[in-house]
Amino acid sequence: MKLAKTWTYSKYVAFRTILLIIGMALLVGCGESGGSGDDDDDSGSVPVVNSVSFSQDLVVGEKYDMIVSGIDFDMDIESLILTKYLLPDSENPQNGPTVIPLLPQEDVIHSWELLGLEAFDLPGEYVIVFQLEDRKGNLSDEIGIIEEVTE
Repeated sequence: MKLAKTWTYSKYVAFRTILLIIGMALLVGCGESGGSGDDDDDSGSVPVVNSVSFSQDLVVGEKYDMIVSGIDFDMDIESLILTKYLLPDSENPQNGPTVIPLLPQEDVIHSWELLGLEAFDLPGEYVIVFQLEDRKGNLSDEIGIIEEVTE
C-alpha cells in the first residue's frame, strides 16, 4: 500500500512559522552576551515579515485590503514600509516607499489587517515590496511578491 503525504496550505504556514521562530530564537540567543539580556547594544531583535495576503483581487482605481503578519521578539513593530514597482521597471517605484503606521504588537507573532489602502493607478504586473520597522529602527528583510492588477 502506497501512502501519499499531502501538505495543506495551513500546515505549510504553520511549519514555516515554527521554522522562523526557531531561527529567530537562535539568532537572538547567539549574541555576544549569550542571551543574558545585559547587552550594551540596545538594538533589540530584528522584525521578520511572516506572511502577506490580499483579501480581494487588485483592480485599478479600487482601494484594497490586506493582512500582514510579522514576528518580533521585542514586540515593538510600529510600521510597514510598502513600495510598488510596475514591471518590467523594478528600479523605479510606481508608488512609495509609503510608511504605514501599525497598531501596537500584542504578541511575538502578530497580524495586522490593513483596510482601504491606496488604489493602483495602472493595470499590469507589480512587484510589491514589504518591510517592517520596529521602534528601535530595526528593519526586516524586504519581501517582494508579484501581483496582477486588472482594469
